[in-house]
Amino acid sequence: MDSKRDQPQPTEPVSNERHGDAEVIRLLKQRISELEGEIEAYNKLLAELPDVFELRFQQRLEPLMERYQLLAEQVDQDQIERPQPALPGSSEPDNVVRFPGLRLPKFLQKRQRSA
Repeated sequence: MDSKRDQPQPTEPVSNERHGDAEVIRLLKQRISELEGEIEAYNKLLAELPDVFELRFQQRLEPLMERYQLLAEQVDQDQIERPQPALPGSSEPDNVVRFPGLRLPKFLQKRQRSA
């Protein structure tokens, strides 16, 4: 009969495998906690994203609003300086459409934010 089969196997390789498994498990748990930390950081960034977009939109809108305001003031000033419409017998055409001064739409006005 086979004498190698009758003898018990040494226990050292089994304990090494268990020690190696424990080390692998420890490393995997450490990696899981690192990834959970990254996920938490990403979730915080996602929560801030709408505010970042709104701030960036306001920054890009500001020069346009200033220009729009200047144009509105200029139109108002032109209307003040413009003489009253001529009497019916004058040479000015009567089919000219005159628009009222530009007014800032409500949705474009700056919002007061509480911080």
